[in-house]
Amino acid sequence: MLLKSDKTKYLLIVIILAVVIGGRIWWSAKQEKFPTITPFVPQINCSLWYQNIEREFDDANFCERNSDCKTIRLGGRYIEFGCYKFVNISTNEEELLDKVKEYDKVCAPEINKCSFPPDAVCINNKCVSDKTTN
Repeated sequence: MLLKSDKTKYLLIVIILAVVIGGRIWWSAKQEKFPTITPFVPQINCSLWYQNIEREFDDANFCERNSDCKTIRLGGRYIEFGCYKFVNISTNEEELLDKVKEYDKVCAPEINKCSFPPDAVCINNKCVSDKTTN
């Protein structure tokens, strides 16, 4: 038969084991439920998000003459979209860049391999690099 002090020791050991095991289970569950992502940004398929932004750049690339074109400089943190994009002068650059910045917060790596962008010119109703005319 266990003495009162033995019962106390036994109960104390059981409580300590329960706390340790319970804490480990809780910590493991917490790590699985809450992956590290940018707060307030919904989890999204980065590939699809990227394709949608690229489509917006493509849709913004139209012209009839050189003065219809401008260059949006990307590069740096936004290299995944290229060093720069050629778009119509009427394109809301800030709106497109805001979308790229949001994408970057969640999906893009930081790389910088860009030189200064060339000027944009209109060829076959598309804004392109003035270097392609050489």
